[in-house]
Amino acid sequence: IGGIAVSWYKSYSDEKCLKKSIANALIAEMSSLRDSWKKSNSGGLKAVVDFNPYANVPFWKVEGNYFIVFDNNCDKIGAFGSEDIKKLTSLYTEAKGFVDSLRTWSKMVDNFREDIAKDLRYADIYKPKLLYYYNNILVQSQDMLFVKMEDVIDRLKKYT
Repeated sequence: IGGIAVSWYKSYSDEKCLKKSIANALIAEMSSLRDSWKKSNSGGLKAVVDFNPYANVPFWKVEGNYFIVFDNNCDKIGAFGSEDIKKLTSLYTEAKGFVDSLRTWSKMVDNFREDIAKDLRYADIYKPKLLYYYNNILVQSQDMLFVKMEDVIDRLKKYT
């Protein structure tokens, strides 16, 4: 019986240690992503009413994978509670979608700049579309991600 108890305790201790290390790593990744994004964008994206299409279209080049910890440990998140798994997976799915939206934005701005270089009348055609995409997709997505990220970080803290 003593061997069974020791084996159970070791298994329990190993699982608790795994949860703690993954939770800490995910919290660090999310916090780092949030903080560096806000720092590089003066606190994050802000809705704009108008912008000068000839000069200051907000622009970021997003390349690479920003979700290394999650991607390399997604097979281990099953150690968390089911609601925490849902929230964590939902957050990362939306965050990856946000990065894809930033890549799309980058292409739209590139096309916009190429077209207005050929003919300035294109600025009036593209401006409403760019403004809509920026305000209603990028800014809103970012703001929702920050809220979800704080919720997931708070949820994961119970494992640390």
